[in-house]
This record gives sequence, structure tokens and C-alpha cells, in this order.
Amino acid sequence: MSPSSGAPHGLLLPLQRKQAETAAAREASFQQQYSEVLDGLMGCGSGIMQDISEVLQYSEATQRAHKAELYQQWSSQVFEPIQARIHDAMSRTSVKQLEATLQAASDAYIAAGSKRPCFLDHADAEQYDPMHQLAAASIRVPTGDLVDPLKRDLLKTQTEKALLSNAAAAAAAAAAEAGGGTSRSYGSGGSPRMG
Repeated sequence: MSPSSGAPHGLLLPLQRKQAETAAAREASFQQQYSEVLDGLMGCGSGIMQDISEVLQYSEATQRAHKAELYQQWSSQVFEPIQARIHDAMSRTSVKQLEATLQAASDAYIAAGSKRPCFLDHADAEQYDPMHQLAAASIRVPTGDLVDPLKRDLLKTQTEKALLSNAAAAAAAAAAEAGGGTSRSYGSGGSPRMG
């Protein structure tokens, strides 16, 4: 027995050998994992960088497909109906009518400018109002009935609030009709109080 360790000298050597083998195995495992991580970071073979690259490519492809779908919806639900309405309105107006309207507006500007200096960017409404003259001749198409798919998220809360307020009003009217004019309110205890 060794006086310093308290264990027999024959056991110490195999125990140290076993510890050295375990440490060497751990170091080899660490070096292998470390080289795999470095290879993955450098883009060699499979690894974290390749996984991230695949995720990013999938995300970009999904975003492109979503944008293309939104554009297709917007085009069919908003752009094409507006274009058709404008085309119909323009086909009802002849070129001669349009030229006559523009000529009348030009003559009115010349007449107003000959009396007193007149500027298009600052017009005195009493003297000359180009917007009033052209308002009757301008082409206007109604667009209030169109639902823009790009504004779906913005308008969702407004639609939900309108539905809830309509449902609450209908429920209150039904309760008033069914209750014979008495209203009920619930206190903190949850039991109805007749009012």
C-alpha cells in the first residue's frame, strides 16, 4: 500500500490507465463533433449552415408564392373590375365631347387670365375654378363595392367590431321584446336583477 494514496499500488496503475482511456475517448469524440460543426459552418457537406440555407430557401419560396397569390387576387378582385368600369365609362364618352370639354376649360382659363393674372397652382375660386369646371366632365367609377384582398388584415378588426355591435344590438332588441320591456342586468354575483 502506498502511504500517500491509501490504495494498493497494483490497483492504481489500471485505474489511471482506465481514466486516461476515458479521457482520450472523450477528447476524440469532442474533436469529431468539433470538426463536424466547423464543416457545417464552412458549408462543407451537411451541417447547420446547409440546414439554415434550406430553411431560408423554403421561406423565400413560400413568400414568393404568397405574393403571387395576393397579386392574382388583387388583379381579379380590384384592378380588372376598375379597368372594366373605366373602359365602359370612357366608351360612353366620345372623343369630340372630351375635346369640347377640354377646349371649354382652356377657353375659361384664357378668359380668366386676360382679366387678371391667374395661376393654376393658386386659383381664386370666385375668379376661376378649374376643378369645378372639370368635375362635371371627369370620369368617375364607383369602387365602394370592391373588397381589396391586400387590406384584408386592416379591415378585419373593423368588420369584427361591426358584427359584434350588430349582434349585441340584435340581442338587446330580442331581450327587450321577449322580456316585455323589462331589462335585466347582472351584478357582481352573476344573478339577474330586474330593473
